[in-house]
Amino acid sequence: MAIQHFFAGPATVSVQTRTPATGAVSSSFDLGINREAIPIIVTPSMLDVPSDDFGGPDGIPADVQYMGAIANIQLSLTKFDRDHIDSFLTGFTFDDGGSNDTQTAGLLPAFGSFARQNNFFFVMTLTSANVTRMFEQCIVRNGGATGQGTRYSSFDLQVEAHIDNTTARELFSGTYA
Repeated sequence: MAIQHFFAGPATVSVQTRTPATGAVSSSFDLGINREAIPIIVTPSMLDVPSDDFGGPDGIPADVQYMGAIANIQLSLTKFDRDHIDSFLTGFTFDDGGSNDTQTAGLLPAFGSFARQNNFFFVMTLTSANVTRMFEQCIVRNGGATGQGTRYSSFDLQVEAHIDNTTARELFSGTYA
């Protein structure tokens, strides 16, 4: 069962990309401002553990093993820097999860490439008046879409965040003002 949170807006969305070869993190730059609350859906992953005492594989599980969680973050930037977004998405493809400035636009990494091991993850920070949330391991899950209306434009982007590593198991860190 997913758990939905809302990060209060307005919030500044900034990112730091990683260099694929080294994992070096770039300096932070702002993608834009999300005026409304940002929906964050945290989906835990569970694995059923069967037991002969409870009917084996066909019975109810004797235990449930927690295997981590993923956060899906839906951004809708109403104030954004188009040059920063274009730079951020350079080399981005739907499958590689890559968001870095060192890839050639439209060039895919090798099939079967691992996002974490090959440093295709980026760091995303959400900052509002009272709280800051930093997600260390993010990929763009669905491509960006620009909506242009008569009153304002928006840039929509879905980001998926993973735990930072198996030791710390931190999905995000936070500070309060």
